[in-house]
Amino acid sequence: MGTAAFAVANSLTGIEVIPGLATGLALTTIVARCVGANEYEQAKNYIRQIMKLAYICLIAFNLPMLLILKPLLEVYNLSPETFDLAFKIVLIHGISAMLVRPVSFVLPNAFWAASDVKYPMAVSIVSMIVFRVGFSYIVAYTTGLGVLSVWFAMSLGWMFRRGCFSWRYFRGVREKISLQNG
Repeated sequence: MGTAAFAVANSLTGIEVIPGLATGLALTTIVARCVGANEYEQAKNYIRQIMKLAYICLIAFNLPMLLILKPLLEVYNLSPETFDLAFKIVLIHGISAMLVRPVSFVLPNAFWAASDVKYPMAVSIVSMIVFRVGFSYIVAYTTGLGVLSVWFAMSLGWMFRRGCFSWRYFRGVREKISLQNG
């Protein structure tokens, strides 16, 4: 049951993040050009605009998908238990994608474009080890949530990343060197 639900949910959640991936790629290209031209204020303006766009696109894409989730899952002809589990997984992921994903995954592209690679990489590694592996293991065995624990832990990892990347960005803006290593 858990494996089938995970497989179905994984295929649908891959679709949920497409707008975030696209806006992240756009942000990388635009910020890199601005940084290369020493136009840091322009880069900051584009970051704000593209982050807003990422939120709008993810909400516009995910909200309708979540509203038609039951008919989407019916296509897979799942058992009632597997259907329920897949529904919960996609719902958890979709809500997290709309609320947390832009800062967790789109904003780091601005850092990478400005050659600030070590911090986002370290945050990503810590997030993966602590939350996706460690926390999901603890939750799975202490609560009996099974595969849902992985998705809850992933959402918590995204929140951790969001906090770290927000701190990095706003600290840099105050220091007026937000797009340079520091």
